Amino acid sequence: MVRRFVIIILIFMGCLVALRAYTSYLPDYGLEKWWKVLIIEIPIHKNIHLISERDAHENANKFLFLDARTWNEYLISHISHAQFTGIKNFDISEMSKVPKETPIIVYSSIGIRSDELALKLNHAGYTNVQNLYGGIFEWLNSGYTIVNKQNTPTKNIHGGSHLLFFWKLKGNRFY
Repeated sequence: MVRRFVIIILIFMGCLVALRAYTSYLPDYGLEKWWKVLIIEIPIHKNIHLISERDAHENANKFLFLDARTWNEYLISHISHAQFTGIKNFDISEMSKVPKETPIIVYSSIGIRSDELALKLNHAGYTNVQNLYGGIFEWLNSGYTIVNKQNTPTKNIHGGSHLLFFWKLKGNRFY
């Protein structure tokens, strides 16, 4: 029994050392970057284009921003002029007044839920949909403004899932 426990501990430690060695070659935040590679840079749907937070910010007036997070997340903070759509109860009929060729940027906390929203929009015929790289977390970390429900700048942000505790944020995390 003790022997098995020691072997399991040694294997676990070996995995941690290998992970640490792998992430040391990645720029940015070490272990956090490793998670970003898994979660963001290997998108769920390969046909959804990513747009960097910098490009999105520089061309913000050319895009319709759609927030795929929950209503509570949106109320704490969102990108200025973004429209709440949510993904949980999204109905494509809500988009009936938006022309199919409208340039759209979708975002969520880190980009997973917005990837799903982008796919739904693509299937509905929207031809210019992009997913914000890293979501609102990367937007905030890049120093761009987010606003609260009164539309005033804030540093408060919903932390998303508690599983994202490792994601460094340049703001005040709320749940």
